[in-house]
Amino acid sequence: MGLFTLNAKHYFKRTFSDLVAVGMMFGLPMALIVMNSAFGEPAIINGYNIEASSTSPFFLLVFQFFGGTMVIYYLYEDFKTDMRWRLYAAPCTQRGFLLSVIIINWMLTMLMGAAIVIVSAVSLDTYWGNPWVLIGTLLQISLMGVLICVILFLFVKKKAVAIGVLYVFAFGTMIITNLTFILDYNVLGDGFLNTFLFHYNSPTTIGLRAIVYSGTMDEFIFGGRFVGEMSDAVLNLELLAGINMVLLIIIAIAGRRRGSDNF
Repeated sequence: MGLFTLNAKHYFKRTFSDLVAVGMMFGLPMALIVMNSAFGEPAIINGYNIEASSTSPFFLLVFQFFGGTMVIYYLYEDFKTDMRWRLYAAPCTQRGFLLSVIIINWMLTMLMGAAIVIVSAVSLDTYWGNPWVLIGTLLQISLMGVLICVILFLFVKKKAVAIGVLYVFAFGTMIITNLTFILDYNVLGDGFLNTFLFHYNSPTTIGLRAIVYSGTMDEFIFGGRFVGEMSDAVLNLELLAGINMVLLIIIAIAGRRRGSDNF
């Protein structure tokens, strides 16, 4: 535990010494939320800003994936450059350093999410639904973002390519989730494809639905498109957990097959 704490402090200080990274993780999503909520006269229902209650959860979840950029930087710089020779002389294993990177960046992305929730709730009157479902969703999505970065590290040789793939994924989830708001609900009929398109098309959509389902304002948020029960919210949390389990299995298998050189 002592060595892990030492590693954790190292990566924590390293992250907060990079002002660009801090701005990316904390400042940019909050600025976008404020800008989107500022357009027009806000609709206030039961004391909550409906516009902010629609945009804040969306940006909260999307930027969990962008926050993973720091994971890629640290993994490639520490394990695929000359820095790795210094790690060989460290008093702990390379897997210990890897675990520190994963956990600390998971904590930092969750901290970013918590800051968004608190600031938007206090200053913009955002409704966040059931707090336990919100916490569960934030935990799952932030972990997913970190795990995706580890998978990119294992399979992609160049850091720039890995970051590019991460950005494509993050922006892709934004675009796909927005289809839920743009398209007519029954554009594909009443079958499985239509259900998948509007309910499970991306992790962001699944997380958004979990948050909105868990509250009592679902008929107002997102124009009433995400109406559901608490049981639906729990199901979506289970789906996110299932996706993370699959990602963990991929990491375990890939890491074992590729040997210690990746760590």
